[in-house]
Amino acid sequence: MAVTASADAAGPTVNVSLDALEELNRLRLAARVAAAAVHDVNNSLQIVSGQVELLQARGALPEGIAERIAKIGAHAARAAQALSTLSSYTRDDPAVSRIVDVSEVVAAALALRDFSLKRAKIAVSVDRTGAGPYHAAADRRAMLQVILNILTNAEQALRPKGGGSVAVTIAREGSRVVLSVADDGPGFPAEARSALADDAWRRIDSSAAHLGLMVAARIAARHGQQLELVALPRGACVRLSMPVAGGGPQAAG
Repeated sequence: MAVTASADAAGPTVNVSLDALEELNRLRLAARVAAAAVHDVNNSLQIVSGQVELLQARGALPEGIAERIAKIGAHAARAAQALSTLSSYTRDDPAVSRIVDVSEVVAAALALRDFSLKRAKIAVSVDRTGAGPYHAAADRRAMLQVILNILTNAEQALRPKGGGSVAVTIAREGSRVVLSVADDGPGFPAEARSALADDAWRRIDSSAAHLGLMVAARIAARHGQQLELVALPRGACVRLSMPVAGGGPQAAG
């Protein structure tokens, strides 16, 4: 899929090949089909959950059977929650800036990547420092897309070594909420850091390394946020800084 971007006096332009248009159309249709499928599967899960409740209400069930029924109910609830999170991302809602709980969006992103991260043997920790809640003025879906790109980049960096760790930190720095995602992978090459600083997303194509971070940086900038790559002695860190909702100090939660 060939997608290139450039800029001139009239502003940024994007050149897309016919193959790329077909791929983008396929992904767009897939999102719509997934949204309909989510609705159908969720209805089936509600029936399963309802039957579980009816069986549990009968009481006096053999211990082994009761445990199995409880496990079915727990997995049905977990699947329903995963579908709800996926639906919130694929829903075709207009972009709206509002008060967003950054912790909640991080949890949603991790839930969407949970299976993939576990399969890649990547341990994830989440640390909230300072006083919360961590409310930012942002569009939730755009923030979710940015965070998913950051997590996916860390996952790709760690996959060749057969696993690793990702540390997610949410903190307050003055009038900004800062999300940091650090991994113990090989780190960012100097050209990747300079590419973000120089707005080089305008000159890259879809085969470029760290394309997801380039897109994330562009989305963040469009919503008044800032994404930067930080070199670590071991690994790499992506920092996403966004304005606190209302621009003033946050109250402790």
